Amino acid sequence: MTKERFGLSPTVPERLWTWFSAYAEDFVSRNPASGDMMALKKDHTRRVSRTALDIGRRLKLDLRELNLVEVTALLHDIGRFEQYERFRTFSDKISVNHALLGVSICRKENILHDVDEETAELILRVISYHNRAAVPADETPSCVFYSRLLRDSDKLDIWDVVLRSYENPSGIKNASLIHDLPDRLEISSVVIDSIRREAIVSTGDMRTLNDFKLFHMSWVFDINFRRTFEILRKRRYLERLRDSLKEKGAAEDAFLCVSRYCRQRLGGPECSVKRERGH
Repeated sequence: MTKERFGLSPTVPERLWTWFSAYAEDFVSRNPASGDMMALKKDHTRRVSRTALDIGRRLKLDLRELNLVEVTALLHDIGRFEQYERFRTFSDKISVNHALLGVSICRKENILHDVDEETAELILRVISYHNRAAVPADETPSCVFYSRLLRDSDKLDIWDVVLRSYENPSGIKNASLIHDLPDRLEISSVVIDSIRREAIVSTGDMRTLNDFKLFHMSWVFDINFRRTFEILRKRRYLERLRDSLKEKGAAEDAFLCVSRYCRQRLGGPECSVKRERGH
């Protein structure tokens, strides 16, 4: 893992948090009706940043490396604001790739002007990969490392957001969070088969809300750091996803598969998790 040449001074994340707040607020001022959705993404960004720093500290990153981690987390969803304003959805499938839109916004706004070119390009690549099915295998070790740390942090908060929506006594209020999928009893066989193979469910295979919940359950197969697994276990995300499923037989089957996988990962040394992921 070659991270030593990269890092940021504390002034960069401080400046960018100020810019981020003003940028997000501008969208609300132009369209107050979208305030709840913009607040959703602002809060998500702050929580992902805290979680990313938590994982980074557990990995004993130094201060400059932690600053880089914070900046990638801060900027990873910057494309969401324009995406929602233009398309009234957070679904990339029916609108635009929000990660690539975010990279375009960062370049247009020149917000990394005080960062050396090599580090700035690293940050933008990490942002561009955060919503891909996988990080490109031919990327640099540094980019793979920071991308996987961001992806772990992002998943943890998305789990929290969707579960709070499922567990809301008044029902799911925001259809865009569940990609407008119908809340039917059935589960697609290809979705269950993916989990049995310890593979992430393809978004193209999702037909129902139950499929969507199993898609999120399958995310464990793309978790990279022990600290992420510890948080996942502490917050009981997998158990809560299982309990939210209406088709109980398939739900228990899937839950047993992902639980077994998590126990195996938690039982191994930190380096084995990273090495197995390509480090």
